[in-house]
Amino acid sequence: MTQADRDKLAKKLYAEAGYGPNKPLKIELLFNTSENHKKIAVAVASMWKQKLGVEATLTNQEWKVYLDTRDEKNFQIARAAWIGDYVDPLNFLELFRSDAGKRNDAGYNSAKFDKLLDEAALPQNLANRMKLLAEGEKVFLTDLPLIPIYHYVTKHMVSKKVAGWEFNVLDIHKSQYLSLN
Repeated sequence: MTQADRDKLAKKLYAEAGYGPNKPLKIELLFNTSENHKKIAVAVASMWKQKLGVEATLTNQEWKVYLDTRDEKNFQIARAAWIGDYVDPLNFLELFRSDAGKRNDAGYNSAKFDKLLDEAALPQNLANRMKLLAEGEKVFLTDLPLIPIYHYVTKHMVSKKVAGWEFNVLDIHKSQYLSLN
């Protein structure tokens, strides 16, 4: 979809939900103390205001208070992050299982989602595993929208003379495994 198409759809869905110029959605966006998180929160609130008329209140909290607020599920929208430590959709999906405890920041609870993840874990379903995980992801995103803002990236200039440098999802490169050719 083009940006114009996405904006048009957002306005349509916003109106269908009962919001508009005379009745703006009023929400609170929670984020932890960080200049980058603040910039992102301000930008998101500004875009929501400009495109839809949403009135967002930004709430900044120090790390420990912020974690307590999230753990207590005492927020409307909260900034969160997760860095996958292995390459598999389950790395992210398992965060939203009903039994994931504090890791399930949103408090998401869906028997259908949990069942799809359970089925994907069965050895006899190995051939259909990715299909089952994709179905689970679709259930989750239909029930509880997640708004990805950005993905962390790293860049490295590594000479061809360096041996032992291997890409890995955590971007950890221990010098004990590196050498010069």
